[in-house]
Amino acid sequence: MKTKQILTAGAIALSMILTGCSSTSTDTKDTKTTEVAKKNEVKTIGQKSKDSKSLKITNNTGKKITVFETKSSSEESFSDNLLEDGDAVKNKENRTLYYTVKENDKLDVKVGLQDQDKTFVFKDVDTTDVKKVDVSLKEDKVNLDVTKKDGSTATLTPSEDSAKTEEEKKEEQEVKQEEKKEETAKADTSSKSNSSESKKNNTAST
Repeated sequence: MKTKQILTAGAIALSMILTGCSSTSTDTKDTKTTEVAKKNEVKTIGQKSKDSKSLKITNNTGKKITVFETKSSSEESFSDNLLEDGDAVKNKENRTLYYTVKENDKLDVKVGLQDQDKTFVFKDVDTTDVKKVDVSLKEDKVNLDVTKKDGSTATLTPSEDSAKTEEEKKEEQEVKQEEKKEETAKADTSSKSNSSESKKNNTAST
């Protein structure tokens, strides 16, 4: 009887050990699967909504992208930076961009890199049938390398004034304002001289 009890107790203990081992190994597998899933999880730029469209974006600049703004081509101003404080698109990182454009409009994009005080603007980006967009850097200028669903590719370059720094833009605005002032002053002077001439003529005729 005692022998039977000992064997039974031994069997129970063995089964508990085996069960414990199998559950531990299962837990480890689950944890690893979750970690892999997190690594493979693609982060997003912008907010998904019922009206939004999506694009696959890859950073191939060799630097971090710290500014990413979009707008519909007919709109005046870009959105706020879609990358929140502390967030940046690392080199070789993939993101899903969510954006909205008005009917018959195209997409305008603004991109800025870490440690640079200039941004690059791309106007009227046609996103029809686009499979993915690679953000690349050539000769200190950001480009968008677009791959269509049919396999064809195109490289989009930024608009001419977009690569200028904020300081350069301010200086240009100041110069333009000065030129406007000079033109206005000249116009005032010529109108005054014209009015004085007409007064002279009137006096002479009387």
